[in-house]
Amino acid sequence: MFDSRSFPQRLKYALNIRGFAQVDLAQYLGISSVSMSSYTNGKFLPDKRRLARMAEFLNVSMRWLITGEGDIDDKPEAMNLMMRMEDTRVRIRRDEHGISTISIRLSEKEEKFISNFFQKGLTRKIIKD
Repeated sequence: MFDSRSFPQRLKYALNIRGFAQVDLAQYLGISSVSMSSYTNGKFLPDKRRLARMAEFLNVSMRWLITGEGDIDDKPEAMNLMMRMEDTRVRIRRDEHGISTISIRLSEKEEKFISNFFQKGLTRKIIKD
């Protein structure tokens, strides 16, 4: 069951503990800051695919994000992977040794975001170390 009353609080909490701003998540999702704000203030609720992408970005359990149940870090990676596999841009190949390779075709916008994300993450790690 989707708990719409506390979803905005969980979303804001996850953004905060993961060190992201709303604009970071909005860029990842490819939505405007106004749309992102509508989720964080409870005006609108995201659809299933967007929820999966939010959980993936924030590295939190989708179950926790939706219902508040369970542990925030109890990530069902299989669920997130299955959601992504519905996307036609995902390809899985298995070589002769049984090793699987998953590749995802990214849009230019997604590629830029991921590049910026890792640069930002590496900068944070260097500063902490």
